[in-house]
Amino acid sequence: MIKTTKVALALALLAPAPVFAAGIEFKAPSAYPEGITYNEKTSEFYVSSMRHGTVGVVKDGKYKAFAKDSQLISSVGLHTDPERGRLLVCVSDPGVSEKTSPKTQKKVARLMAFDLKTGKRKSSVDLNTLVPEGEHFCNDFAVDGDGNVYVTDSFSPLIYKVDPAFKASVFLKDDKFKGQGFGLNGIVHHKDGFLIVAKSDDGTLWKVSEKGAPAAEEIKVSEKLVNADGLALSPAGELIVIQNGETHRAARVKSSDGWKTAKVDKTVPLDAAFPTTAVYAGDKLYVDLSHLNELFADPKKAKTDTFTLTEVQF
Repeated sequence: MIKTTKVALALALLAPAPVFAAGIEFKAPSAYPEGITYNEKTSEFYVSSMRHGTVGVVKDGKYKAFAKDSQLISSVGLHTDPERGRLLVCVSDPGVSEKTSPKTQKKVARLMAFDLKTGKRKSSVDLNTLVPEGEHFCNDFAVDGDGNVYVTDSFSPLIYKVDPAFKASVFLKDDKFKGQGFGLNGIVHHKDGFLIVAKSDDGTLWKVSEKGAPAAEEIKVSEKLVNADGLALSPAGELIVIQNGETHRAARVKSSDGWKTAKVDKTVPLDAAFPTTAVYAGDKLYVDLSHLNELFADPKKAKTDTFTLTEVQF
């Protein structure tokens, strides 16, 4: 017993301690934000709400409602697009919202746009109508230089495309994206004209061509990134992968061959408060601690009021 205790103690001392760097705390009663984004022009963060649907804005640690709309069931992924004056929002109904109903639960994959100045709705498109069969969950999206939006569906093996005029189409349907539970999740647009997509259930990363006939090729990564959630590209072109579930951490992934292969370069443990998405604010990386595990365990008893955008330093 003494040897075991000493070994355990030694291992604990050698193990990397969670790095809880400076962060931004804000009060948003039972909001449970899954997505965050940042507006460089106004120095404001926007946060979603799986419980209320409301999109909020956070500045100097103060939260206030920004967009309220009857079509916001659970707001998920977010993206600020100052050039086009819009805030893009993924809307779904996984069954934990105050607005959840049998008509919408696991059936909605909606992309909405709100005016960045007023918070008023500019457009709304139900992507699930493109492929009515099966279950749907609008999770995350990436925007290319022309303003096209690529959207992941976590419950169907689909990536949608929505052009700047909000004309929607199925960009890619691929059985390789089928899985158990949450499939496709985080997605980013690379400046060289392709997408990188995370598949949560098996921890794989995929490179998807944007030009010509879209095709998906698995990136050969040094390790599986199981429960991969949000993705972010660093200013240096590194991929940041946020993981939750059994492992709460941020992983920095690098590639030297155009993302045919990649290596997990470094990881940073995160607070076990279900980190979901990440965003760069200037040269600082912030990760949303969503506490979604509490919400999905029992929506009626979930009472967390204070949430954190924690700063991560590699």
